[in-house]
Amino acid sequence: MGNRIGEAARTGPFRWWAGDAVATDLIQPPVNFQPVAVGVTEFDRDLHPGAAAAFEVDHGAVGAQMVAGADDIVQAGHLKGDVVEFGAGGRDRGATDEGDAVMVRVAAHEHHAAGHHVQAVNVGNLEAQHFGVKFGRAGEIGDVQHDVADFSDAERHALRALETGNIGHHWFPRLVDALQKRAAPDTVLAKYEEMPQMPRTVARLLAESLDAHDIDLLYCVPGESYLGLTDALNDMNRIKLIVCRHEAGAAFMAVADGRMRDRAGVCVVSRGPGLSNAMVALHTAFHDATPMVILIGQVERKDFGRLALQEQNYSRLLSDVTKLVIEVNEPEMASEALARAFHVAESGTPGPVAVVLPEDIFAEPTDAALDQPRPRAYAGARPEDIEQLAAMLNAAERPLIWVGGALAGDGVSDELARLAERWVLPVSPTHRRPHLFDSQHPNYAGYMGIRVPKPQLDEVKQADLLVALGERLTDTVSQSYSFPRAPQPQLPLVHVWPDANEVGRVFRPDLAMAADPRAVIRALLGRPIPADAAKRKPWVERLNQLHRAAMAPHYDSMADGVNFAAVAIEIGKHLAPNAAVTSDAGNFSSFIHRYIPFKPGQIFLSSVVGAMGAGVPMAVAAALRRPGQQAVCFVGDGGALMTGNELATARAYGVNPIIVISDNSMYGTIGMHHEMRYPGRPYANATSLTNPNFAAWAEAFGARGMTIAEEGEIPGVIAEAFATRTRPVVIHVHSSATQMSAWRKRN
Repeated sequence: MGNRIGEAARTGPFRWWAGDAVATDLIQPPVNFQPVAVGVTEFDRDLHPGAAAAFEVDHGAVGAQMVAGADDIVQAGHLKGDVVEFGAGGRDRGATDEGDAVMVRVAAHEHHAAGHHVQAVNVGNLEAQHFGVKFGRAGEIGDVQHDVADFSDAERHALRALETGNIGHHWFPRLVDALQKRAAPDTVLAKYEEMPQMPRTVARLLAESLDAHDIDLLYCVPGESYLGLTDALNDMNRIKLIVCRHEAGAAFMAVADGRMRDRAGVCVVSRGPGLSNAMVALHTAFHDATPMVILIGQVERKDFGRLALQEQNYSRLLSDVTKLVIEVNEPEMASEALARAFHVAESGTPGPVAVVLPEDIFAEPTDAALDQPRPRAYAGARPEDIEQLAAMLNAAERPLIWVGGALAGDGVSDELARLAERWVLPVSPTHRRPHLFDSQHPNYAGYMGIRVPKPQLDEVKQADLLVALGERLTDTVSQSYSFPRAPQPQLPLVHVWPDANEVGRVFRPDLAMAADPRAVIRALLGRPIPADAAKRKPWVERLNQLHRAAMAPHYDSMADGVNFAAVAIEIGKHLAPNAAVTSDAGNFSSFIHRYIPFKPGQIFLSSVVGAMGAGVPMAVAAALRRPGQQAVCFVGDGGALMTGNELATARAYGVNPIIVISDNSMYGTIGMHHEMRYPGRPYANATSLTNPNFAAWAEAFGARGMTIAEEGEIPGVIAEAFATRTRPVVIHVHSSATQMSAWRKRN
């Protein structure tokens, strides 16, 4: 066989595609037919020679010229009445161990060869993959049969496209062109007749836009109002659709994903009830300044204003929990709307943006170009502001540096540590951001969360300068606007936040800096070390001593259950340097912040604004985003039954978080507030809970259920939980209700 193949051979109405190939003698092909192959493709010897052909090409060699890159496509197509199927496996969905095979099967228009077995062997790794196919005529696509257990994801994907008639062919010439580029210079591949271009739909354009914005995980609860989009996503091999069990869970996962990537996470929900279920997470993203894009299905455009099924006015409904609501009512707006949504969500004070998509718009054809992602703009620090800040720090003897959620990015903790060491500054992470500074560092000045212990608060009130670095300064951090006092702080305040609208909104700062806090750190690191910085050392040491005393692993054993402090201390011993820890809202979380020594490289995820139900979905998202790395969730018995059903999502996608449930049979935080506000009054009727056996509940999902009823069981159970790697683990802790928080016992 030489390199020059010539024109494609034909057998009746069937068109054979020829090229530079490895011949096989296992079948008798038509005259002049040679399958394009790198590797070997085998057919059963009794297969009708004119009925079907298969060939395998090395995806790694040609993928760069194919549509969207070497790991992107799963496609199917037809030509002149024949059924031509292309299944392209990428790194995630490959047909072989390498994930680099493109499987192509061609079914003849006239012949009907049923039940034949085809074996494809990749020469690179000699691993056989088997699949059975019943080839039908183009008009009998529904006859295609397959045993899904024998197929790779890519093969199943292509077959689904055949079965549903969702067969595009506009990309077919690109494959031939790619093969031509790969062939030897004197090789002439088969000629083809270019079919009319299938019009691009809005759904396809939206899918491509999501891909262009580097969205690889998309969280949803399916809904008929956006079926067009989920259908189009079938062709986007790089985007994995995560089907969740409740819209709140899907939206919380998107919030967590946005925080882990420092770019907008995305979820898709249906109209009306679907969006309403997701609003708790929108509230979290808005208050926590977390970038997020939510796509919402809407009624058809012809039904606007008729109060059609589940119709709502989302611009009105979402006005107080989103930065922007974009309604896409024209096909040409679709890609531009997505680009704007991502830009707004990630700019200034980050937050959620909603994109509303009528059900009928997805199938609309459009020739609008894909709108590329906007370059991200960062607010820089003015030189004169850096000069003033440096002077204020130099003059201060007892400064405080509070760091918050706008401080993000790889290596930021190291830069912050260098600044603290060189300038001799005490650093405190703020509410539910404990991972931003190493709790073991000698400059750690204590965690500034909700209800700071009195000894620490009394000491920090001696400060003569407060620098809020990437901290929004909410009521929780400011101890109900008492320190600093709003609106006129009782000490000099420098507020650094990347949005001028936020700086000065509540507190009057002495220096207002609408700047990226990381840029401020780097600017200070570029300046000479202050000559008398050592004068602050006693102040830093005093704050650090209070912090270490608070973190000491001391607690009292309780008669009515396990002191959750003991569980938090033991789990802290097992956390990997890159662990993700998530927490639901509730008093149990105070034990995390008091007793777990967070380190740089670890991630903490929660609803900073205090929404219950965030913990479990965020742990699932962390496990999906960071496969193989620890994801540990702390949740109360109340929150566990709000979104704990996302344990099913973890099972569906093969991720294995550890979920620790503190069960004190009550809404503990509310009970504590009752005691504080109405001492001596009963409150059990408003806070008591009747709970299931959470270990048995976990087993029903296919997770491993474990129980801690006594303190002596803690070390063994925790060690066994962390050693379990093949399925999620739920640890049911029978916690004390008397130990209401890490700082307070019931009266």
